[in-house]
Amino acid sequence: MIDKLEITGGPWDVVYTTDKAFIGNERGTFIRLKRKELSYNDANLIAAAPEMLEALIGTGRYQECNEWDIDEYILQVIEKATGRTWAEVKEAIDE
Repeated sequence: MIDKLEITGGPWDVVYTTDKAFIGNERGTFIRLKRKELSYNDANLIAAAPEMLEALIGTGRYQECNEWDIDEYILQVIEKATGRTWAEVKEAIDE
């Protein structure tokens, strides 16, 4: 779903070497950071980001399908993560 938003989907994994942390997926997309600048918890949070975004989008769609008001915080986080409005996100993933 989020691939249609041109966001690298998960799952992402974290691999530490002596001086670097690599966060990436099985398709070979990697983020490389200096290990001293990234805690283990931060790396796990970054690695979970694609799946968390998918869960938030799914929650928004569920709320909308049931004619509920979508939680404003969910919309804000989706917009922050994608740089798009909720309407733009839905349009992209429904294409």
